[in-house]
This record gives sequence, structure tokens and C-alpha cells, in this order.
Amino acid sequence: MTIGPRPDGQPQQAALKGSSAGGRRLGMALAPVPEAARGRLGLELGTSGLLIQQVEPGSPAAETGLRPVDAIVSASNRPVTAPAEVANAWTEAQGQNRPVLLRINRDRQSLFVAVGG
Repeated sequence: MTIGPRPDGQPQQAALKGSSAGGRRLGMALAPVPEAARGRLGLELGTSGLLIQQVEPGSPAAETGLRPVDAIVSASNRPVTAPAEVANAWTEAQGQNRPVLLRINRDRQSLFVAVGG
């Protein structure tokens, strides 16, 4: 996972990769959900989440249909507030040769998506 400050003052993001043991990249860049986007995404007040900013073509995230502006609310049934939590859930699932279950909000709807496996 790569995290770094953005020179233009935007929030930090992470490009999620597989484990260092040769795991496959999840293939998306994440950042905290901006307050201005909460209503559009249908996130209730107090619900945490991460906004997908970019999806790598051909990655497990792309193959599953995840897209920029989806909000990830939980990974492996655990709420997420930081990109590292999604990365950890992905690495754990890959180590067990199973998909990671993500709950996302898209267009004011809550969906479950199984990625990888």
C-alpha cells in the first residue's frame, strides 16, 4: 500500500495492492469520503467509509464492477475508516484463498460485492 501527502491539499489516498508474498493487486485508489459527497452516496450521518477514486483496468476491483465514486463502507463485515483496513482485509482473504466481501454504497443503494478469490 502506498500512502503519501498530496501537494494540492487533497486528502491522502492509497493504491491497494496484494500482499508482499506475491498476492494480486486489488487495484483501486481510496480516500476518506468527503462530507460534500455523503448525501449523494446515501451515507447516513455517522457512517464511515472510503471513496473509490480510481480503479485499475483488469484488476480484481474492475473485474467485479467497482467504479470510481463508489463508497466502501465495510470489508469482511468490519467498518472501514482507513485504506489500510481494506488492504488488510484483502490480504487476509487472499491468504485464505477466498474473496473479500465489501459493502459499498452506489447511487444511494447499499450493495455487497465479493472481490477476488
